[in-house]
Amino acid sequence: MNVIMIINDSMRQDHLGCYGNAWIKTPNLDNFARASAVFDYAYSEGLPTVPTRTTFFTGRFTFPFRGWQRLEPTDLLLAEILWNRGFQSAMVTDVYHLHKPTMAFERGFDYTKHIRGHEGDPFVVDPNIPVDVDKYYKGDGKDTSVKAQLTQYLRNIHHWKGEEDTFVAQVMKEGLGWLEKHRKRDPFLLWLDCFDPHEPWDPPAPYNRMYTDPNYKGKDIIHPLPGKVEGYLSPEELNHVKKLYAGKVSLCDRWVGFFLDEVRRMGLFDNTLIIYTSDHGEPFGEHGYIKKSEPGL
Repeated sequence: MNVIMIINDSMRQDHLGCYGNAWIKTPNLDNFARASAVFDYAYSEGLPTVPTRTTFFTGRFTFPFRGWQRLEPTDLLLAEILWNRGFQSAMVTDVYHLHKPTMAFERGFDYTKHIRGHEGDPFVVDPNIPVDVDKYYKGDGKDTSVKAQLTQYLRNIHHWKGEEDTFVAQVMKEGLGWLEKHRKRDPFLLWLDCFDPHEPWDPPAPYNRMYTDPNYKGKDIIHPLPGKVEGYLSPEELNHVKKLYAGKVSLCDRWVGFFLDEVRRMGLFDNTLIIYTSDHGEPFGEHGYIKKSEPGL
């Protein structure tokens, strides 16, 4: 029995058709759910990105003690357990918090592919690449980090041509490339850890206008400031941000579906345990807040 783990960061449960959503298009994940065990009462543990992955990798509770920190030398990891039992293993990820060697998330994998450039990853270092950050940014006069992070992100993706350049597409295609080379040597563990639909919420066409109001005249605020919505975003702006996120959800569905179709084509679907999950959701005005912000609980 092989194992494939697929993570879409920041994927809201209530934005998938298999969990009751009626307006966002997620046909591939819905079809996958029909053939799967679906967990209706699964709760995220140890938010946010790194603490949750510590839980995924170790099977241990991290809240409230460990927080955002490296794996400990004494941690026994799933990849190490399976490797010791003869599994070949690979991780493909664009979660830039994991590429730092000091974090030790590569332990137990025979092969690791880091796809660089998401969010504020300092990947492209040329400061002369022109980007129009104000086209996508709304500040509050006090922000010291989000605008710089968004500027870095726009430089990172300045060369993109279309949908196949997006991070979720790159992760899924790289994962398939590894499978094509190694599928005949089983068992294997393939860990696909994708940062999308994490912000910035900038899905390419046609996803960027799949759900938005055609009468909206404001900015595409793809990386809002975290915090209170009131006094920062108008109702129209908040609704537009929600719809951009929904477009990215459908983008993720398309590429996860592409990956699953190829797994079927390779004849691996019936002898592989495929797990699809997320680390957490994303607030869009619930309790008056947007993005991960205070209060922490």
